[in-house]
Amino acid sequence: MAYLSQHAGQDSDAKESGDSSSAHKDSFSSEKLRTLISNYDFPAAQALMDSVKGEEQKQILASMPDEYGDLPLHMSIKRSAPEDFILSLLDAFEESVTITAGNGMKTLPLHLAVIHCASPRIIVTLIRRYPESLDAVDEDGDTPRACVRRNLDPVAKDALIKPTEYWTTLLGEIGADAEKRAKMQLAKKIALLEQQLRDAKAESDRARLMEDVYVTRIKQLETRVAELEHANPVSLCLDNSRDAPSTNDECNENVKKSSSSLNNSSDTSSINDEFEAVIEDIFSGSGGKSDEDIPPGKADSTSD
Repeated sequence: MAYLSQHAGQDSDAKESGDSSSAHKDSFSSEKLRTLISNYDFPAAQALMDSVKGEEQKQILASMPDEYGDLPLHMSIKRSAPEDFILSLLDAFEESVTITAGNGMKTLPLHLAVIHCASPRIIVTLIRRYPESLDAVDEDGDTPRACVRRNLDPVAKDALIKPTEYWTTLLGEIGADAEKRAKMQLAKKIALLEQQLRDAKAESDRARLMEDVYVTRIKQLETRVAELEHANPVSLCLDNSRDAPSTNDECNENVKKSSSSLNNSSDTSSINDEFEAVIEDIFSGSGGKSDEDIPPGKADSTSD
């Protein structure tokens, strides 16, 4: 028991050590990201974000604030970082739109975006993801609408002027429309799968019907082969000699008589022709099946 307890303690220590190492690595990467943003080295900051594998790791990287309480998103908006980089931070940590900048401050990312004249795309994205921020007041009691600067893009100004209800309703409509489209796409996929299933069943039924046709053809072939063997004078002579051996003269006489009889008849030619027709029919591209070959009732079942 002592041995197990000792090793259990070692495993626990190793796990804690691994967690501590991972946390240290995340902290180091986040600190490096904030340093790159502070230095306006946005290409390197974007490359660091892209190098992180996994959504969870990206979220950790984008959710660690600096000593002033600013997230990488706040820092990037204040420094007018490239649009794509700011949007990548928003995607990595979606809750950041609801988090205020600075320790004890009330300034939301939308306040900062309006103050620093961010692009219309950034401002519209911030509004759509958190429409309530339009009515939120900062430490000075100002909403984002009250922070509009002269240099702000007209499209961004128009987005800010619209009432909050417009955006919340729009989001509801977009969500309902997206759900409707998803249901329609799902219904189309289901219909396609059902059609493929019906086609597969029809093909399976056709294959079973073809099998019946082949079996019938093979039986016909076996019957014709047997008739051909019995019609062959040499075969008749040899077969009879097994049961009642005959003299060579008797056998030759029988062969001559049978050959003479067969030469004056069209039976042999007819059998050979039908033999070849059956072989060709079975191995033809159509599989030897015509409408006449399909038994009554089965033809209807294949078309259902």
